[in-house]
Amino acid sequence: MAEYQEVMRQWRRMCKKNQTDCTRSCPIGANLACGDLSVADDEDIRKAETAIMAWAAEHPEPVYPTWWKYMCMIGVIPNTLGDKTLGEVTVERLMHTSIPADIAEKLGLKPKEARP
Repeated sequence: MAEYQEVMRQWRRMCKKNQTDCTRSCPIGANLACGDLSVADDEDIRKAETAIMAWAAEHPEPVYPTWWKYMCMIGVIPNTLGDKTLGEVTVERLMHTSIPADIAEKLGLKPKEARP
């Protein structure tokens, strides 16, 4: 069984991808996807979770470079860890935070290989 938050995050991503034609292209069906979940029984919920996570496995999220890589690429900061002028916390965050998809698209960045 997948974690609740991960299932919901993937469901939201799936719905955004299928929003133009939800009734025909939604893997979990228009009735359950767009309807009231309070009327769904346990079996419907299990089927929905399975369908959502299967869709997520087939459609991995694009992964963009970290802010650190991008800033090094455009010459804003040197590609070394010796630069303490930014502060350790800032460097840590820049190195471990990927650029969000909407911002990466505006910057003209292509996604790296998607995570499995």
